[in-house]
Amino acid sequence: MKSSEQHGIFQAADGRVKLISTCIFVALVTMIYSWYNLVAVLFIFTIELLAMNFPIYKHLKRLMIPVFLVGIMSALMGLAEMSSGQGVERGIILFLRALCAVFAINAAVSSMTVPEVLHSMKGLRVPDMLVSLVGFTLRYADVFSKEMSRMMTARKSRGYSPGKNLWHFATMKIIGQTIGALFLRSYERSERIYFSMLSRGYTGGTMPLRETSRIKAADLFAGISIVLAPAVFKMAEMRGISWIALLK
Repeated sequence: MKSSEQHGIFQAADGRVKLISTCIFVALVTMIYSWYNLVAVLFIFTIELLAMNFPIYKHLKRLMIPVFLVGIMSALMGLAEMSSGQGVERGIILFLRALCAVFAINAAVSSMTVPEVLHSMKGLRVPDMLVSLVGFTLRYADVFSKEMSRMMTARKSRGYSPGKNLWHFATMKIIGQTIGALFLRSYERSERIYFSMLSRGYTGGTMPLRETSRIKAADLFAGISIVLAPAVFKMAEMRGISWIALLK
């Protein structure tokens, strides 16, 4: 989430504008069918964030696991459609769509604190149940991450050394046991947290909505900058215009 040292245009934009523009960005990206248009959208979006002083390099590590999972799913999709002769292209398009979406969502969420995300969602009249689920997910993801880190430290203290790759049988077995133990610990911890919340009078509601500020021109500029690239390339695609052909 956002740190106190960030002062860029994108980070300072209104949370409601960032959430709405990110949702529009993701919707437009999923409707683009040309891989070269998706590459162009990703490149332009990155340039826009850099121009708005967004610290992209600090957040690239967060994309490693999502990109790895998306790459696996895209490869499986491509293999499943190899018989049609378009498996590779469809796999690449799926990967680029997911990469653009994950990049945009990560940029929006990492530029806000947890209270800002929740208040922005309430300001957009998102149902309280969904706001609560998002709040608990953001708050306790770090708790479970630290729990996983402690389990890894405990394994190393017992002399565990991983294999050279993930296909090593003993390594896969240990990873499976770790995931299972983490799931059980998470379930038990969530029950304790829930019962402690009930004992303190929790009734399922969310925090009261604080006074919201008016949306400024700078906020609209940041929001339009986010959706501009996918909107332009989608309109060009609908009209049959290809920037690759124009370059030729």
